[in-house]
Amino acid sequence: MACSRVFRGSSVLRAAVAAESKSSATSSSAAAAAAAEKKKEKPLSGIRKPNGGVKQEEVRMVSDNRASYIFGEFMSRTAKFEDLVNNIGHQFLTGFCRELEIFKRPHIYKTSDVVDNIIKANQTDRMKAYVDAGCRQRHHDVQNMCNIHSCRQGLEDHLTKVKLLLDELETLKKEAMDIAWMVNDSSSRTFDPNFDDGVEYEGLPLEEGNTMDSMGVQNKSISYATLMTVVYNMLKLDYAMQEKISVLLV
Repeated sequence: MACSRVFRGSSVLRAAVAAESKSSATSSSAAAAAAAEKKKEKPLSGIRKPNGGVKQEEVRMVSDNRASYIFGEFMSRTAKFEDLVNNIGHQFLTGFCRELEIFKRPHIYKTSDVVDNIIKANQTDRMKAYVDAGCRQRHHDVQNMCNIHSCRQGLEDHLTKVKLLLDELETLKKEAMDIAWMVNDSSSRTFDPNFDDGVEYEGLPLEEGNTMDSMGVQNKSISYATLMTVVYNMLKLDYAMQEKISVLLV
């Protein structure tokens, strides 16, 4: 009787231990499932974004607007440069050549029989002085020299203004190049998986749309800088040619 009681007691104890083990296993499984679900819902970390992550898009937008503004200023000054060269510079150069040709005109062709007879028929002191002076009048020569000097001075002032415009264009071109380098470097770091700035930012992963937008801004900034460089080099060659012409006219 006592043995049966002990046996029944042992059976009850084993049943209680088994129930406790089953309850612990169930609790462990539930905890593991909850941890896995929490880990799944946790935002992705380790995405590296230079310049503050969330501010990257704002930086790209500001860079794009600045590049567009610089390009507009560059083209405005390019139009002024072309106006100076094609209108004002051409006017002074043409006037200088015209007045110089007048000053260098040949003496009267006295070997012609007709001209020689006319001179002999009107042989006066005034005619003789006029012929001896090379068929020139003093006030005409003075006016001619004044015109040559004015055109020459105008060309020098023109070259000074063109050089100032060229310096402004170079400054704008350099600023556009700096923006292009900055955007290109920023985009390269954003899409480089090996980039490590020592800080991990938590946030959403980069989407394909954001990637294309960034590449569009990058290409736009580089296109502006490239076009401005090509135009600047052409205008610089044009200025060098004008400078050489001005030296030859001295």
